[in-house]
Formats: sequence, structure tokens, C-alpha cells
Amino acid sequence: MIGTQEKTTLEYPRLGDLLANVGSIVSILFMIKYFIILLNQYFLDQKILNELINFYYPEFKKIRIQKNWRGNIVNASLNNIKIDTKNYRKFYEKVSNQMRQKSSYLNLLYEISRLYFVMRSSKFRNEFQKSHQIGIKINLFQQKESDIVFTPKSEKSFENNYILNEDDAEILSYYRSQADKKYDLIPEEMYDEVDYYSMNKIS
Repeated sequence: MIGTQEKTTLEYPRLGDLLANVGSIVSILFMIKYFIILLNQYFLDQKILNELINFYYPEFKKIRIQKNWRGNIVNASLNNIKIDTKNYRKFYEKVSNQMRQKSSYLNLLYEISRLYFVMRSSKFRNEFQKSHQIGIKINLFQQKESDIVFTPKSEKSFENNYILNEDDAEILSYYRSQADKKYDLIPEEMYDEVDYYSMNKIS
């Protein structure tokens, strides 16, 4: 009696085929990583762009928009008042182009040079030269300003406005502007004297 025999042959993948499969997987992973980087860069650019728009148009953050599944704007409102979507798209396109131009390094240098010329029109050259000799003094033994009571018209209060302190280091910073929004820095009685600020104040 002759029995049947089964022969099992184990064939291992060739090294070349194995490396090719691994290479394909790695390529796919790198491609996914590349798309993720592009997506993150896009959202980061949009965030910075919107923040720049907020610098010049503080009411921009009060605009509410609704989009459909295609990403098209179907509704837009400002302070809960409906606005035309076409007008909003034109406005956003215009200010977006403005902010993209302003954020370029060359434009920043140009605007700084223009600011110097504007200030130079009302100040003598030696006053700018003196700026290299001044700074905020570190005086850990000086009494805090919050502990000193000044009357609005006192001579000491007037002089104190000219003395540099730690507030001057951040008075124009973005983060200081967020904190100062909680306070009304322009009293009502000053509006007649400071027309520029009263006319352009955003409530």
C-alpha cells in the first residue's frame, strides 16, 4: 500500500521585496506628514492674518460667519446685524491683501523708516541721539508707584509721567493691549481735548 505524501515548501520573501514594501510604507508616512505640515502651516498663517486684521480693525473679531459643507459663506453678521456676504468677501479679500503686504520683512523696515521721518518732523536730531543714553532704571529699593498717592495736578505726578519704569517696556505690546481693554483709559471729560481718540475709539 502506497501512502500519499504532502510536501510543504516555505518560501521566505526576498530581501529586495521586503525592503521595497518597507520603502512604500515609509513613503506613504512621509507623504502624510507632509500634508499635515502644510495643513498646520495654512491654519497658522490664517490665525496670524486674522490677528493682524484685528490690530487695525478691532471690530473684526465681532463678525460671525456661517459656512456650508462646501466651505462657502452663507451668512455673516456684525454685532448681531446681518451684513451682505458679497460685501464681507470683498472686505476680507482687501484687508487680507493689506495685511499680507504689511507682514513682509521689507515692508516692516520701510514702515519703521517712515515712522522715524514722521517723528523727525517734530523733534530735533539731538533728541533722537539722546535716546541712546536712556533706559529703564532698575531700582529695587524704590517705593512702588501704587503705594504713592498723587493728585492729578501735583508737580510730582507730572514729573512721574516722564520717568521710565517697567510699564514702558510693554506699553505698546500686544499682550498689554489685551489687558488694557478691561479699562477705559480715556475718561469722558478728556474726549473734548483728545478728539483723535474719541473719534476712533472702539467700544
